[in-house]
Amino acid sequence: LDVQRQLRCAGMLESIRIRRAGYPVRRPFKEFFNRFRILCPHVSTGRSADPDYKELSKRVLTDVEAKIKGLEPKSWQIGRSKVFLKEEVQA
Repeated sequence: LDVQRQLRCAGMLESIRIRRAGYPVRRPFKEFFNRFRILCPHVSTGRSADPDYKELSKRVLTDVEAKIKGLEPKSWQIGRSKVFLKEEVQA
């Protein structure tokens, strides 16, 4: 009982739930955008001092999804602070 409480407080149960749902790759918005923005050069920060990386990441994902016809539906999800990807999207 105490172990389960510790796992819940540490966020491990939520992490396990996400992995079981099929989204093992998790990247913070800024890290995701900086890594994958090369795929959509027209999506940029617009020289903003504090860009909205969540919205930028969403635009990159939507554009890439439109370009790649064989991509499985629901292969990514947007969370509060991270992008969740299925393994085939990362590769």
